[in-house]
Amino acid sequence: MCTERRYEYIYGGELQALIAERPLAWVPLGILEKHGEHLPWGLDALKAHGVCMHLADKLGGAVLPATHLAGVHQEWDPDPKVAKKMMAEVGDFYLRERTFRMLLQDTIVGLANIGFEVIVLYTGHYPDMQIEIVQDEATKATQAGVAHVIGFDERSHFKDGDHAGKWETAIYMAVDGKVRMNKVKPEQGGQLGYWTESSPPTDANKEFGKEVLQKLELHFYQITRRVLEERSR
Repeated sequence: MCTERRYEYIYGGELQALIAERPLAWVPLGILEKHGEHLPWGLDALKAHGVCMHLADKLGGAVLPATHLAGVHQEWDPDPKVAKKMMAEVGDFYLRERTFRMLLQDTIVGLANIGFEVIVLYTGHYPDMQIEIVQDEATKATQAGVAHVIGFDERSHFKDGDHAGKWETAIYMAVDGKVRMNKVKPEQGGQLGYWTESSPPTDANKEFGKEVLQKLELHFYQITRRVLEERSR
């Protein structure tokens, strides 16, 4: 029988048994943000959740529900009125930095308190500000001995990535997300809320997405095995 990895679907004492087997928690993070007409607003967290489920099936652990209200963004314009107008036109939704930091801190402590020793904060949303905060909170929690916390995003790891383009579209395909390629129009490239013209979604395919998943599996196999072995000594 296949082990249930989705935290919210685990029953009773099965959670403690799963933690005893491998005290590893996967935390998929994202925000409600426009990703063209071919991808859903919740793409970042849905993509992260799909990847975390793939990794948990291969490497063990429990996967928290996708968090769609877990993201920040640097100001779009120095003028607050202009920035607000831009966000209203696109429809993106972000948290304040302190709110996001508190969410991460409480999540880490809560998971550590019930026995998770390794916590992966996997953010599918990765502007510079988001990456810096996730890495910072992961480092601080690890140094404080709360748990070994890994802050992760595809952009930093692969030194590549995009918004709604080849990378995000292909990874979402690989985790069986629904992509509406018939909604992609050339004139959308470079527009706010769409993709950069250098990385169009028309270059995406499921095979590329699966290659990314395989590389992530190898990476996390190596790092989680090493960390768990060190903590068991």
